[in-house]
Amino acid sequence: MSSTKYLIGGGVVIAALALTPLYISSRVDAKLDETKRFLEGHGFKQEMLSKSGYVNGTRTFTLEIDDAAKVRDFILDTLVAKNPQYAILAQGLTQEDDADIREVLGGLSFKGEVVCSHLLPSDVTVSLALAKLPRSVQESLSQNPDVAKVLNPIFDKGALAFSMIFGSAERLKSVAMKDIKEELAMKEGTVQIDTSGNALTLHERAGVMQGVLGIQKQLFGVNASDLTLQSRLENLRYTFDYKDDLNNKGDFSLGSYLLSIKEPYSTLNMSLGGMKIMSSAEESNKQWNAKAEYALNGLNAASNAESVSLETLNATLALKGVDAATIKKLQNDYNRLMLAPQGGGEQALVGDVSELIRHGLKLDFNVGLKNMRGVLALKDVTLTSTLQISQNDFDANSNPLSAVTLLDVSAKFKLHKDDRTTLEALNLTAPSDFALGKAEGDFFVYDIAFKKGVLSVNDQAIQ
Repeated sequence: MSSTKYLIGGGVVIAALALTPLYISSRVDAKLDETKRFLEGHGFKQEMLSKSGYVNGTRTFTLEIDDAAKVRDFILDTLVAKNPQYAILAQGLTQEDDADIREVLGGLSFKGEVVCSHLLPSDVTVSLALAKLPRSVQESLSQNPDVAKVLNPIFDKGALAFSMIFGSAERLKSVAMKDIKEELAMKEGTVQIDTSGNALTLHERAGVMQGVLGIQKQLFGVNASDLTLQSRLENLRYTFDYKDDLNNKGDFSLGSYLLSIKEPYSTLNMSLGGMKIMSSAEESNKQWNAKAEYALNGLNAASNAESVSLETLNATLALKGVDAATIKKLQNDYNRLMLAPQGGGEQALVGDVSELIRHGLKLDFNVGLKNMRGVLALKDVTLTSTLQISQNDFDANSNPLSAVTLLDVSAKFKLHKDDRTTLEALNLTAPSDFALGKAEGDFFVYDIAFKKGVLSVNDQAIQ
């Protein structure tokens, strides 16, 4: 009897496991049908083509932009709902003639595939490959068979494709572009495309979207009788945390970039050895602070007429002590003014700026460059500066220019002796101003101050 109970229990478990894929598969089908109706309500046309697999299911489909104006409105509405600051951009785009957007996007079609497990909760992979260009482009290709002969095989084999991974909560986790390595033979020459390692990963935690965008390599080349072009980018990486416009941070780096263009009567060669940008913005203790750092290395550009080069450029910017409530109000008032220019919102902006000035702030700005050559040649120049406005009773309605007297600026300008000779020759200021510099080895140093409307250099007032 005991053995019989175990056999029955085991049979129930086996039956449940056997039926689970069918149950989950039906739920997936229901969800896909719901998604289809949702997309069709926003200008897309979707058709399921096939379904296969028992434990792991694969479904194929087509997705076409049927009503481009609806698609545009849907994308813009979604964007503005999550990022209100884009309302101005959205308004401008929705005011464009619907016929224009239909010509650009109407008929754009993809072949797709959905892969997921029917047994256990897991990520869902959705792949899309470009199948057809917009109808207007298709009509142009029909009149240009040489171009169509080159492009159509690319679409047929799904070379232009990307895949998306969604988590169990239906949130997008990553987007990856399919590696492309194609050489297209055209009547006028050849086009080379070689791109790899292009992906975006996303993760949301406590209302903060975290992401990483990476590009390992992008190469685009043209070799024709009247044009030779090569654009090569390597090792781009951008990591970011985004909560809103006032609370975010990002870290951008670029390994190298090369651009070469040769035409019958002109050439251009440009290279960049590397670039890094770091930025952050944070609201804390009712104040808003923001900072950014920039670094550029090994910039070289040359054409028939001239050349420019720069060994390094470094800059930092830090804004501190801004009243958080006022900066939010300024942003909202600016958006309202742009959306309704005739609504008389200028006065609100003036009031916001006045309140920011009354509250006070501090701005640090530093920049340095080495070995710049070109129209202007500089060997070594650095500037460190601080601008500060203390809390005050500023009133823009009485005398807007009175804000100048509130500025407290201190700066140190340091330049190589050879650079001083170069700048003196430009006659940007009187020779007597350059003479105020203090010699320190191979450099001249200028301590600059601007207080209560008076400018001085090394403690000597400038008239």
